[in-house]
Amino acid sequence: MSKKSHTFSIGCVLLCILIAISSGLIRAQSPTVPAPVSPSGLRVALELVGRAPSHNNLTSPVAVGAQLLLIDQSGYIFSWDGAMRTLLTPATLPAAITGGAGETILNAAADAQGTNVFVMFTSPTLPNGVPQRLSPRTDSDKWQVLYRYTFDGVSLASPQAIIALQVRSTGHTGGGLLVLDDGTLLATTGDNGDAFEDGRQYPQDPLNHLGKILRIDPFNQTATVVALGVRNVQRLFLDPNNGDPRLEFIDIGGSIAEELNTISLFDLLAPATLPNFGWGRNAADQRAREGTFYIDQGGATVGTAPQPDPGFLQPVAQFGREGATLVGASGPIGGSIASFSQLTSLFSDLVSGRLYGTTAGGSTSQQTVYEVSIADASGQQITLAGLAGGRPDPRMFLFPDGTAGVLLEKTGDFFRVTELTTDTPPTVAITAPPTGGQFVAPASLTMAADASDSGGILSVTFQANGTPIASDSTHPYSVSWNNVPAGTYILTAVATDGGGQTTTSDPVTITVSSPPNSRPEVTVTSPAANTTFNAPATISLSASARDVDGSVGSVAFYQNGKLIGADGTAPYAIQWTNVMGGNYTLTAVATDNVGATTTSNAVKITVRGRKK
Repeated sequence: MSKKSHTFSIGCVLLCILIAISSGLIRAQSPTVPAPVSPSGLRVALELVGRAPSHNNLTSPVAVGAQLLLIDQSGYIFSWDGAMRTLLTPATLPAAITGGAGETILNAAADAQGTNVFVMFTSPTLPNGVPQRLSPRTDSDKWQVLYRYTFDGVSLASPQAIIALQVRSTGHTGGGLLVLDDGTLLATTGDNGDAFEDGRQYPQDPLNHLGKILRIDPFNQTATVVALGVRNVQRLFLDPNNGDPRLEFIDIGGSIAEELNTISLFDLLAPATLPNFGWGRNAADQRAREGTFYIDQGGATVGTAPQPDPGFLQPVAQFGREGATLVGASGPIGGSIASFSQLTSLFSDLVSGRLYGTTAGGSTSQQTVYEVSIADASGQQITLAGLAGGRPDPRMFLFPDGTAGVLLEKTGDFFRVTELTTDTPPTVAITAPPTGGQFVAPASLTMAADASDSGGILSVTFQANGTPIASDSTHPYSVSWNNVPAGTYILTAVATDGGGQTTTSDPVTITVSSPPNSRPEVTVTSPAANTTFNAPATISLSASARDVDGSVGSVAFYQNGKLIGADGTAPYAIQWTNVMGGNYTLTAVATDNVGATTTSNAVKITVRGRKK
């Protein structure tokens, strides 16, 4: 991404924000965002190796044989093998290429032998006779023109134009470039769009080259679409993966998700259907996707896509802005390179310079994104922003010996990156509920914990009195525990790291109390008030009774405060016989299962004496 593109993008963002606010496209808060980046003990050390001669607009260096190509997009290519040589300058560009743009040289790539170097130029002019792919965008203003050079280790020679792709240079321009073993190239094109939009229809249309992965054949000068639905992929990384190579790439997101994507090379080049990474408005379902979310035409989240999402390839990992105004992911590097022991992928944020990593690797879905800390040669913690003295724009790459590297666009300094390995167990602490917490049965609790490890956390299992309740494998680690009966509980959390080591947290003791007892309810249902009987009377006494939090043990019947009799089962009733003449006040007393009592309403009756 050029400095000009950075400046334009920021201005465009501000303008689009004003437009979107006035049109109601921006929501106060997106309803769904990626899971937060997880803290970890993952650390890398940096060793300063060299500095690029110019740093107007650097992109990721490229290994060519035993040399490293340093690419300044303003029009320079240098080679470095301990000594620095100039290979290309604005004055030595191909005659048909008009330089001067921030991305005059978009990217470069070399074949495995290091004898052919391919350079993608951006130019308003193009050579005669070169095959062209026209853009459907009417505001296209330039061409991405691919050239092949021969390289003898000292100079670039014999430039040959291969193909030209029409582009809108002020939008997302992509730029990923990779040479395969058969001599063909993979190239990524941007959607040529702006911030705060959904990519429009272009990335989902297989008939154009925007928002695509292309396979370019330099021998017959053709470009074939091999994948749909990318936004702004600036670098491609091929992981050998033990003989089953996988293409990995970062797709810079809009305002929702920065994506780490991967696909096997076989599935990319020989698919039953075109792989689709989801960006842009899909004609079949009229949805646009960013990460694992559906977005509207203004780029805001409107829903969550199913996982998996049939017909679409979702990122294996993603992260969001997390409060930052501007974020742009860069990278990745990874796989089985010698520099890493636990990391399987390393990438960064261009703006803040924060490093991120994953430890699962391959096609594992929903991988946790971990924050990776940085140390200098003395072991002191540092940041890329601190090294650069501002926005660093880190660019990940591999040195010719296969070790990891990072170049800071702001300064031109490039470093070797080595993961610092430790064999320490994870750390874990319960954060909820608090120790001494009081709850009422049947309780519903959220159990949460913080856990970290240098190699990442595999899972956190929550226990009560030593019995597992549930586990969570995604940060932030939490589970729900429902219908908890009364009792005293000792809670612990057990964290397991990627190496199988476990740590049990300090215990947290909570109490779940029985709820306050509710007294039973009772009502005399027979006889009715003010009923008159003749002596000697036989009177049927009955009552209804219930207990909302237990059971009714018995109902006793009283006349004028004296016990008549009781019944222990519903329906509660007794016979009161040989009742002599007089006035009587009847009540019923219900007793529940814990001994609480309730006296009913009073019912007055009259029994007339015998006539003499």
